[in-house]
Amino acid sequence: MIAEGKDPDDPKNAFEIVGKSLMETHELVANYCLENNIDITMTPEDEKEYEEKEEAVDPKNEPLAKISEKFRDELFDYFKTTPSLDVNEYHDAYRVMSWQGTLLGSKVLRALRSKNEYFYDILDEFSLEDSEKSAMVAYRSALKSKEALELMDCYVVDPRLQEMNELLDQIINGINVLLKTLSEKQTKV
Repeated sequence: MIAEGKDPDDPKNAFEIVGKSLMETHELVANYCLENNIDITMTPEDEKEYEEKEEAVDPKNEPLAKISEKFRDELFDYFKTTPSLDVNEYHDAYRVMSWQGTLLGSKVLRALRSKNEYFYDILDEFSLEDSEKSAMVAYRSALKSKEALELMDCYVVDPRLQEMNELLDQIINGINVLLKTLSEKQTKV
């Protein structure tokens, strides 16, 4: 990013790179299917069954997902309206937030989705393990984000930092509940 004159701390630039990578992956899969005569189109029945399963495991209405989404929105709003200060400690904390804070929501969603896949018997024990590992990554991201926010709050007077910190407390509590639920399920497996 730096070589291209782009700010590595700007989340938009990170998402641009991820989007480009996903497009390249899509092209590779499409070409592989074409070269190997693989038809990946679904029948209407297959599509309906797929959509029903997707709806069943979608975590968007779970409280932890909603809190994570609210945190993400507030974080992005903060980044859009507040540039990093030219103070090393603040800049480092801002950078941590640009990575750990943005990672948090996707890992929470993956943990919840994998848990749902296991609970709805869509996938096997892999989903349970994936959920636990994703929850642990989310937990670490939440702790790192909390630490960074507390440091940023020492340099900038902005009530949004405290609001995000309170959301992180709720996220951490939610992840703890999720991990306890997963642990109880694993002892039964």
